[in-house]
Amino acid sequence: MRGKWTPGIVVVFAVIGLSCAVARGQGQQQTARPQAAQKSAQASNAASDYPETDIGGSFYRAMLSSSTGSGVTQTPQDGTGGMFEVRHLIKPLVGFELSYGVNTENQTITATKTGCGYFCGQSFHDSVIDNFISVDWVFSKQFGRLRPFALAGLGWYIAIPGNSIYGVNDVVRTSLVAGGGVDYSLTNHWGVRGQFRGNFFTAPDLSTNLPSSGAHTQMFQPAAGFFYEF
Repeated sequence: MRGKWTPGIVVVFAVIGLSCAVARGQGQQQTARPQAAQKSAQASNAASDYPETDIGGSFYRAMLSSSTGSGVTQTPQDGTGGMFEVRHLIKPLVGFELSYGVNTENQTITATKTGCGYFCGQSFHDSVIDNFISVDWVFSKQFGRLRPFALAGLGWYIAIPGNSIYGVNDVVRTSLVAGGGVDYSLTNHWGVRGQFRGNFFTAPDLSTNLPSSGAHTQMFQPAAGFFYEF
């Protein structure tokens, strides 16, 4: 009797073992599918980072440098302002931006004793509204929620002084722009932006009675704000 049951037992155990192997293989396939789907989704998200369009707004500190030349010293005081940007990023090395910034500052122009005529030794004090418009090339790279960027471009510095007994001029200067910063995405659309910009131009000729220094000067803009990604 025992000899008759032995082949049957072997067959039963063989079937059980085969069933377990098949079930295990199916379980591994089911586990691998979500992992593969997750990797595919991550690759898709990385690819969808570009192209991208966003608008941003920031507050900044206007840090200006003094300049001396043509018998005149121009001494500006730091001011505060705001900046608005529209960006379109096509790929990491190709992006464009249109930016506009405006800030207030106070400036003192002092005539030296060389070639200044009646106004020798006198100083001209006035408040000035500075406007910056630029078109920039933007380089960027996405790392998860972080996107570091650098930019360089060409723009215009427009100075509008207040009224003064010395006579005033509205001044337009060509400006070179360079800077960089980082974006951090809070949600699929909203994020925060920190950046540092430099604007390089010729000192403005603000008075009809006193010349400008004629020297190259600069304004640095450390800025922080928000952006909205479409």
